[in-house]
Amino acid sequence: MNSKGSRLLGQWTAIFRLNTWGIQGFSSFHLQPSYFPKALVLKPLRSCVWRNEHVMGVSSGIHLPNTVDFNDVKKHIANGTALIVDVRNQTELVEDGVLQGAVHIPLKEVEVAFALNSDSFLEKYKVPMPKCEDPIIFSCLAGIRASKAETAVNLLGFSNTAVYTGSFADWREQNK
Repeated sequence: MNSKGSRLLGQWTAIFRLNTWGIQGFSSFHLQPSYFPKALVLKPLRSCVWRNEHVMGVSSGIHLPNTVDFNDVKKHIANGTALIVDVRNQTELVEDGVLQGAVHIPLKEVEVAFALNSDSFLEKYKVPMPKCEDPIIFSCLAGIRASKAETAVNLLGFSNTAVYTGSFADWREQNK
């Protein structure tokens, strides 16, 4: 399959995952675009295609499952092998505490943040912009907003993403 076909397949996969989220949870089915009517195309793949990383196949060598647990997150924080993104709002961070080692990008900013160029991302969030195949783990309070954030970045072309099941509520419980 040529690179254009590969990008289209990735786009359809992300849309399929978005449309089935509330019914079956996130699915890893990879269906051909011909299975879906053209009307389902909600957003074009943007961020990674602009930076030409999706086509180049840049990869860190670590592939995440769809969800991760406390031990996985702790390991990735200790080893620096994944970007951990906390999508809770500022008030929650103050009231409930922070997930040490995570970058705070509120859910309402996620789509814009991951569409930034590398220099702007680094300047705003003080960490390097992940490449399209780099591992990214999303967390919130219980996992719902983290799933929404994951869907948003998948639509931008980031493909190596996971949701921390239980998110900060689990983190707080495990660290008592």
